[in-house]
Amino acid sequence: MACRRAGYHMRGVDPSRLMISRARQRTNGSEIEFDVLDSEVPFVLPYAGEKFSAVIASSVLEYVDDPQECFREFWRVCKSNGSLIISVPNLGHPRRWLELLLRHLPLRNRFAAGNKLRLYMECLGISKNRLRVKAWLKLLHFGGWQVETIEQRGKPLVILVAKKASRLS
Repeated sequence: MACRRAGYHMRGVDPSRLMISRARQRTNGSEIEFDVLDSEVPFVLPYAGEKFSAVIASSVLEYVDDPQECFREFWRVCKSNGSLIISVPNLGHPRRWLELLLRHLPLRNRFAAGNKLRLYMECLGISKNRLRVKAWLKLLHFGGWQVETIEQRGKPLVILVAKKASRLS
């Protein structure tokens, strides 16, 4: 919403119609457009090349099959000198240590349906890409991005800001 208030034209995309519906409700007529991503494999966004000035993928990449494929697709739809902003789990944060323990305990089905802890456990169960910052940096590089900023101190998420390189690596 802050980006929209700053004058940016925003589009949201998700493979889940339910998540798109919830996003529409949360943004409450704020002129943000939403699209359902019909296909995850291969990961292809339904937009022309070099359409966007920036791409934001917040808490997305830990759930996809191939983050490298995502970085290349973000590169395709981003304008020259465009930006990519991502957030991924910070494996150095104590919350992530607890999650590592929780992922390996047979607790997931012991909570009532709709219980917030059960939903949290389900998210942990489908989170595939728990990588160290160095691994994310390498994937970004090979996806055509030059990292400019890394923010991770004391936070459960690492935020990486990158610029589109002139060509894919």
